[in-house]
Amino acid sequence: MPIYKMDRLRKTYEDPPRPTRPPPKPKIKKKRKKNEKLKRRILRKLIRILVGVTRKSVFFINTKSERIRYATIIETRAALREFAAYLIFLVLATIVTQTYVHQSMYYSNDTSNQLLSLRKKLIKPSVFFEYNRINSINAFWIFMMTTFFEIFEHNDFNPNDRANIYNFTNETTTFSNIYGDVFNRTLLHGNILLGAPRLRQIRVARGLCVPNVALGKYLPDCFAPYSWFNEDRSDYRGIPFTSLTTAWTTPIWDEIDIYLGAGYVFDFTYDQDENRRLAMMLNKTNWLDAGSRLILLEYTLFHVNSRLFQSVKFLLECPPTGGILPQTRFRNLRYDCFFTDPSWKVFTAVIFYYILVGLRTKSEIIILRDVGFKTYRKNLVNAMDGSVCILSYVMVVYHVLHLFYMKKLTNAVKSTDEFITIDWGVFWNIQYANIAATVVFLAWMRLLHFIAFNRTMVIFVNVLKACANDLFGYFLMITAVLLAYAQYGMLLFGAKHRYFRNYVAAFMNMIRWILCDFDYRRLDNANSVIAPIYCVSYILSVYVILLHVFLAIINATYDMVKRDLKTKPQKLGAVFKIWMWNIFDFFYLICKRKKRPPNPSRTFTNEDPYETDQRIDPREAARAAIARKIAERNEPGLPMHIYVPARISRADLQLDLFFELLGHLTHRFNKMEERLTENIEELKIQRKERVDSLGRIPR
Repeated sequence: MPIYKMDRLRKTYEDPPRPTRPPPKPKIKKKRKKNEKLKRRILRKLIRILVGVTRKSVFFINTKSERIRYATIIETRAALREFAAYLIFLVLATIVTQTYVHQSMYYSNDTSNQLLSLRKKLIKPSVFFEYNRINSINAFWIFMMTTFFEIFEHNDFNPNDRANIYNFTNETTTFSNIYGDVFNRTLLHGNILLGAPRLRQIRVARGLCVPNVALGKYLPDCFAPYSWFNEDRSDYRGIPFTSLTTAWTTPIWDEIDIYLGAGYVFDFTYDQDENRRLAMMLNKTNWLDAGSRLILLEYTLFHVNSRLFQSVKFLLECPPTGGILPQTRFRNLRYDCFFTDPSWKVFTAVIFYYILVGLRTKSEIIILRDVGFKTYRKNLVNAMDGSVCILSYVMVVYHVLHLFYMKKLTNAVKSTDEFITIDWGVFWNIQYANIAATVVFLAWMRLLHFIAFNRTMVIFVNVLKACANDLFGYFLMITAVLLAYAQYGMLLFGAKHRYFRNYVAAFMNMIRWILCDFDYRRLDNANSVIAPIYCVSYILSVYVILLHVFLAIINATYDMVKRDLKTKPQKLGAVFKIWMWNIFDFFYLICKRKKRPPNPSRTFTNEDPYETDQRIDPREAARAAIARKIAERNEPGLPMHIYVPARISRADLQLDLFFELLGHLTHRFNKMEERLTENIEELKIQRKERVDSLGRIPR
């Protein structure tokens, strides 16, 4: 064949050119894609877990077990879930109830107390004057002239530089919103006077008692002790009488009496030199005399940084026997409430707390509807939960009213520089504090419902339940004894001993004596003859008899409950172990760890290679014991006579746990199977009867 034909055939039957392959993708991108998929998978799992936890927490907040038990794994899991849900509620309740207590309240009150009531002022060489030692009206005027007005005159700001008040950048905008001249109204650092200080007195009318005939020449006037009927309500030296409603103040409960009127009000100014002149004028004209029963020197402050109001009152009670009883009262009021709190953490806690309160209220209403009110109130846990829910709603009502009260007070601060009283706001704030304290106390005491996780705790709870009636009778008995000794001590020592001056003080003194807080020397000074007899009889009747009766009741009930109580072994440790296994499995799946393969180099014979005679070689026996422990961890390499018993015991334990966890389900399945079998047998019998009646087999 010619060459050119061979070339043509070669070109005809030659393979076509193959297409070029694309370059391989870098392995980094594949790794990135794998990492992104893994991250998305983990994120999806976390979201599912959070959603499931939220649903379950809401479910367990709504559910409430009548009795917490830890006898089985199912009961233990349910109890722990309910306990975890309640812990969330408890933390939120603690945060919400602590919002009314500002951290600056104590320091503000303590500073005012140190500067005014506890401050010692040198008035003469080696003569110091203090407010708590005031014993006459003249001493009160000295306090005003030397200490009180001096505090308002010399404060943290420089009185010669009016622009110095605006050097604090964080206070400029707040000062600019206050009505009037701020320069003469500053006290300490950042405190603004809401009105000039004022002096009040409550008097009794003249001539309501019969004067002594022998002393009528020297003391023609007679002033009776204070009462609401004896209160003087006529004009006094050109000053009209002011009632509580007009002055917008609260009654004053002092050491001797409760004063139900505002009295006569004398307003000072912001100029301290003018105030000294007015005080000297009142002193010379005897504006305070024998008819005065209560003297009040008061002012109101607003701290611009902490947004805190402070009401300061200096109370001097004048008994008809003469002398003066000085007292001080420092009360604080927060500007912010639930709805205006600047902290977003507190606001978030309040929202979640009241969501949980609403859910708990729903569950309590369902329980109340099912069991009835009589059965509901007999359960202590139900009573505590219902009280917490009701008081929580009362707290919301208070904060709503507080919001409107603060708006009204703010408008007054922006529109006037006269005296602004916050007595009613302080009064309701104190009541709110009592409610909040009750809520958090009941919430924490509710934890006793979950403490029965071992035998000792179960015995403790049952002892309290068993001896409740006996303790109630015992407290009635000891209360009667304390009341008797209080009455007895008031009549014996009431004229000389401060703690026996009235019935309430004497009863509280008897309670302090139980706690070993008593002063025998003062009692002996009051009556050296009867004091030893009184003290010894109290010790014999209360300490030796009654307190030992209390211990006998507790011990007898404890022995009875411990003897009769039968408790099952608790499964709390097993549940925690299961949870740890679940956590380990979760992280194992995420990390994708693989089990270590058994070591093929280790081979064992049917005979135990770890058996040695300790008497011959103790060191070899110790090495064999260590090797046995290491080998037991790698079970497939063990000989059969060691591996099989260990495997059987472990399988038995797993079966026990399985039946504890799912035993109720298998029981239900067995019942369903029995019912289905019975129904099938009944259908067969019916079919047979029908066939017999028809005489032929139905198609």
